Amino acid sequence: MMLRRLRDWLLSTLVTLALVIVLGVLGAILGYVSYRGMAQWLRGGWTVLTALPPAPLDATGGLGPALVGSAVLLTLATLMALPVSVLAAVYLSEFCPWPWLASGLNLGLEVLAGLPSILVGVFVFGVVIVHTRRFSALAGALALALIMLPILTTTTRLALAAVPQEMRQAAWALGATRWQMVTRILLPQAWPGLRTGLTLALARAAGETAPLLFTALFSRHYLPLRELGPEALLTQPVASLPVLIYTFALSPFANQQELAWAAALVLIAVVLGLNWLAQAGTVKG
Repeated sequence: MMLRRLRDWLLSTLVTLALVIVLGVLGAILGYVSYRGMAQWLRGGWTVLTALPPAPLDATGGLGPALVGSAVLLTLATLMALPVSVLAAVYLSEFCPWPWLASGLNLGLEVLAGLPSILVGVFVFGVVIVHTRRFSALAGALALALIMLPILTTTTRLALAAVPQEMRQAAWALGATRWQMVTRILLPQAWPGLRTGLTLALARAAGETAPLLFTALFSRHYLPLRELGPEALLTQPVASLPVLIYTFALSPFANQQELAWAAALVLIAVVLGLNWLAQAGTVKG
């Protein structure tokens, strides 16, 4: 009895200590980034969200092009990845007739999910950039879409598998076709899980730097959509928060380093917000 109590106390202590360490590391990162990032906010106020990045030794500057560029990249990546992921998940869950093929495809998704993101950037660079000879927003979005694809497909497949089998049988009994069952019953029921997977995939893609260095590169100006129209997505490099952080953190100028910390604070807030939305959607579902 005494040995069992000692073992329980030891395990409880170790678990509590591990939790304290994890929360302590997270708190230290958030606290330090907030401390360093607030300097630029206190100096520039809300103009930090709209102004152009500063030249060396300029007193003011902002994240406007990077915020807009990140939004464009994530929107395009979602438009590319979401339909493919949903259709792939539906096939794996409802249409695939061979278990060995489904197992092989699931293994492929796991490998793709664990693939270093820099390899995705190199792949898109070799397939797109080498042939077009232009860094572009569309190439960057394609790289992010490949990163989002396995996360979206896996979560959608799991959400479809969680729909009770009785609902499928009821649809068959009412004379529904398989496609009607999928589009009108299964996908609406799986929407909370799909939504959670989408927010998690966006949170993952929002912080990626390496793929964008090979595909979208960087720009200090807004994407010229008004001047060039949709062609700008195919021919122009685009700014993004992760690449701005990387570029300005290596700068020898203090004003650009401060902006990198401000961008890091915004990026952390975005990622934390997306993860909170995913968690809230999971709990609600």
